[in-house]
Amino acid sequence: MRSLATMILPLVLAPLVYAQDIPLSQIIPEKSNWAQVRQIDKKVLAIAGNADGSILIALENEVIRLDKSNTISKVSKAAGIIAILPQDDGSLYLSHPKPARILHVPLGKDEPEVFCEGLAPTAMALLSRGKFFADLPNDPSIYLVEKNSFRKVDDGPCASLALDQSRSILFAGTTETMQIATLRVKADGNLDARDYYVAPRKAPPGASALVTDLKVDSLNRIYAATSIGVQVFDPTGRLCGVLTNPNGKPGFITIAGETLYCLSDGKLFSRPLLFGKK
Repeated sequence: MRSLATMILPLVLAPLVYAQDIPLSQIIPEKSNWAQVRQIDKKVLAIAGNADGSILIALENEVIRLDKSNTISKVSKAAGIIAILPQDDGSLYLSHPKPARILHVPLGKDEPEVFCEGLAPTAMALLSRGKFFADLPNDPSIYLVEKNSFRKVDDGPCASLALDQSRSILFAGTTETMQIATLRVKADGNLDARDYYVAPRKAPPGASALVTDLKVDSLNRIYAATSIGVQVFDPTGRLCGVLTNPNGKPGFITIAGETLYCLSDGKLFSRPLLFGKK
């Protein structure tokens, strides 16, 4: 029998306004589609959105910011970055694979400093200032990272990460079974009460079952990048619909303000989201 804590996890993210299923048309404007972000004409390695609508973009030789007015500014000269994690104070964490380390870029500076050595995550989710969850390539476990240290907090399987708005529930996309796990975040950063109440649409035979990326918006709606498209769920984990992948290929996603971005095959695409009163 499941524990009471496990059974109530779905209710944590379920405000009364979502008592009924949410149609995709209340999340994505009707007749909208992916549009390529033409301001970026170089290969994109990683993306991360900010609440102010700007998006951080890792190119091969630098990290830049594209704001809502389409103005581009340089953020850091760090090269080869594979994942970006904005912190609440405006500073950034950058995952650098060779050598494997996480860099920290303080607000207002472009020179990165080493935050933690020995790991290069492909996914990161901010828990609190100077503390975040990380998933490593070719490793199904989940790690908690702090200054100059990291430790395993869950055996997985995990290929992508996202926290809800309260940062009390961690979502983990699985590696081979097209599932999304939910885990309760304890006060010490450990994880427990793994459950699978978010149920993605399964991939057809022969297609990848990897959940490439996960994001949660300010209304706790869940977005999962998969081989069949970006799957969108309401806060209780019910599937609202599936957005066809741009370029027909799975990618990495982020949310900046009221825009959903998808990085697919090195190219950046966007489409609007709805946050109005339903």
